Amino acid sequence: MQWVEDRNPLNSKQLPQIPPCYPSSCDVYSYLSNSGHPFLESFLYPRPGGHLVRIYRTLQRHRRGHANQWAEIFPQAPYPLFNLHFLHRYPRDPVVLVETEAQAWAGTDRERIYSTVPDGLANLALADLAALRDRNVVVVLGVETLPWSGRIHHALLNARVATASFISDYNDTPVSFETLEKTAAELGIDLLLTPTNDTAVGGSSVVVASAGQALLGGNDLRRMLLDPIIREGYLIWLYGEPKSGKSWMAWSIADAVATGNSTLARWKSSEPCDVLLVDGENLPDELAQSIRMVMAGAGRAPGHAPFDIICARSQPEGVIDIAEPIWQDHIKKAAKGKKLVIFDNIQSLTDNRVNVITSLRPLFMDLMNDRIAVLAIDHTNRDGDLQGSITKERLANLSIAIRYPDDEAKEDGRIQVEFPVARRLYGDDAKPFQLKKTFTKDSFVLRVLDDQAPPPPVASERVRRIAQVVFARNHAGLTFEEIKDNYSISPSTAHDYHKAAEKLIGTEKAAFEAELERLIAHRKAEEIPTA
Repeated sequence: MQWVEDRNPLNSKQLPQIPPCYPSSCDVYSYLSNSGHPFLESFLYPRPGGHLVRIYRTLQRHRRGHANQWAEIFPQAPYPLFNLHFLHRYPRDPVVLVETEAQAWAGTDRERIYSTVPDGLANLALADLAALRDRNVVVVLGVETLPWSGRIHHALLNARVATASFISDYNDTPVSFETLEKTAAELGIDLLLTPTNDTAVGGSSVVVASAGQALLGGNDLRRMLLDPIIREGYLIWLYGEPKSGKSWMAWSIADAVATGNSTLARWKSSEPCDVLLVDGENLPDELAQSIRMVMAGAGRAPGHAPFDIICARSQPEGVIDIAEPIWQDHIKKAAKGKKLVIFDNIQSLTDNRVNVITSLRPLFMDLMNDRIAVLAIDHTNRDGDLQGSITKERLANLSIAIRYPDDEAKEDGRIQVEFPVARRLYGDDAKPFQLKKTFTKDSFVLRVLDDQAPPPPVASERVRRIAQVVFARNHAGLTFEEIKDNYSISPSTAHDYHKAAEKLIGTEKAAFEAELERLIAHRKAEEIPTA
């Protein structure tokens, strides 16, 4: 078969709408990808005699080229959700599931999102419901759909929605499935339920370790891939400002883990492991040359990369979007048998959408459950912290921050490595240290700077501002309004920074204290009268 269903059209080319052979078609509704491009159309077509039938057309992509065409082919399972682009854009809005696209389109507003699946809610159990995870969902059931409510209920449980309630012709207010089940029994309506062994969350029974019993998997130790920072099934965020060397460190990690028995900075890899690098921004020739430089810096003859690569710029569309279900499927297939998957970087691989972690979480969790470590390369926000750090670091086993200690360090290639989140690092392993990026014409290497004393933690822009506010309030006696005039920080933000100082821990607290001491010392120096 030369044509395949395309659910992730990434080009902006306007595709032809309903062709002239359907002059009387009406109620045309398009299913859009996260990037806003149509991949499925639903419309009503009047047959002779006035009978209306619903027709679905899927977007088909040629296997060996860029050509796309519409075809009257019903979509394959898992079925997509209507208004998917809204679901990803507003990840906290409640969702109402209805029977038709017309109802979904008419009902959607800024307070709630209406959705459905092709050919109605009877197909919901075979749909891709990842976008509904952690959301409040209400299902509107009709007379024909009510018998399917059991399967719908368990599909939503498997999708791990926050809450699932139902509205039917027999209940005009949202009720639980248990209440709906009782109402249906009173009316003599048989609900189509899934088998008993599929009724638990996740489609399987809950595993409980009773007191005195061994915890399932408790003795199955995860293999260390790069000692002591990367273990099987870990999620690691590596982030830093632009041009700080994130990609060079990622390539070096990929090379060390894939080659095995290697030393990188203060870390050592184990036996060789299969690695997958997913690159979102580099040209293929430049990526290949950079990897050859890393290999040469490690003392090996440069050649082809010792790990698998999916390069966005090598794809027919020139783009990879790992927030899209179709690309997540590609990644999971390519990751089979691998021990480490590296995403470089999250911005270029997701179009930098807001709250994209909601879409990425199922992919990351599936990989981690297969004991595959995930290394996500990311950027800093304007305060110098990880973008969306609260959500991302909550999922992470480890986060690694790369910072320049000062402007001079930027010039000579010195970076500081810190661990804002370190759930399993202790003692010296968790202390910051400095590396020097060393380039030659044909090689690259990261060298540890062996100082006698560990370097002081580097204050991010946010920590610097917190220190400025605390200094201004507690030591210079300025009001919040005066802080606005002196430091260009709004009173409300300054107030938040002042409270945030009490909650700093670890390396951030140490960096804050060092910066505050510097500001106090600078003020004292200015107060000393000169001769």
